[in-house]
Amino acid sequence: MGSSWVGVKIFVNDRLAIIPPSFNEKSINIVKDSFGIETFPVNVISSELHGVMIAGNNKGILFPYQVDDEIVDQVKKAFDINVAILRSNYTALGNLILANSNFAVVYEEFSREELKQIKDVLDVEVERGKIGSLYTVGSLAVVTDKGLVLPPTVSEEEIKSLEEKFKVRADTATVNMGSQYLRLGMAANSYAALVGETSTGTELTGIERALSFLQ
Repeated sequence: MGSSWVGVKIFVNDRLAIIPPSFNEKSINIVKDSFGIETFPVNVISSELHGVMIAGNNKGILFPYQVDDEIVDQVKKAFDINVAILRSNYTALGNLILANSNFAVVYEEFSREELKQIKDVLDVEVERGKIGSLYTVGSLAVVTDKGLVLPPTVSEEEIKSLEEKFKVRADTATVNMGSQYLRLGMAANSYAALVGETSTGTELTGIERALSFLQ
């Protein structure tokens, strides 16, 4: 895919991977082989920032306001899942929303109306918050329905709190030789993770442990 920052480029849940139409056959096959799910190419603001722009879980997917209604209808029809355009001026939804099928923590500046739409589409309890001292919660962590990987700056108290809310086991790790922006360097669902190629063996083991791939 031409970058170690694979999480910037794709959105994935347990059912589909949303990818840029510009992906070549090799990149498409990497995604398919990694996750064993269908890929769905769509234009999102004419960019390859799908992981940054799109947020969701196994119940729903949120696109930023610049996306055409036609794309929403295509994804709904193909996968029978809640899909909506978030009525917000914020566009980097993948950086601002961290969600699995049990819970979502989101950027603190979302309005009550935005929180309600996020809750309705993702069908989970939603809470404003941060990861460590930072507010771009979606860029800093990766959560699935089986595990949660967090940057090493978080406290033990925060880890335990997030484990209870997301209802999964959590652990800490880095990606791409020390980056704490975990989701930018990886994409994951309940069954697999695709990680930046500059990640070390120690980082891979930490990610596998946190996402419960290692028992």
